[in-house]
Amino acid sequence: MCRQALTQYKHELNEANKEYLRQAYDAVPKHCRIYLGDMDDKDLEYRSILYRRSD
Repeated sequence: MCRQALTQYKHELNEANKEYLRQAYDAVPKHCRIYLGDMDDKDLEYRSILYRRSD
């Protein structure tokens, strides 16, 4: 579900898709989030989208 939300957000960058991604990411237990990406980046892609500053 989380990867689907990420793909959807990348396809169409808008607040609704970002909120869907946030809900999907938050639904993953914290100890499992490191497995969302690859071995090197872990969940960095998700965190960079959800928590980057919008100055």
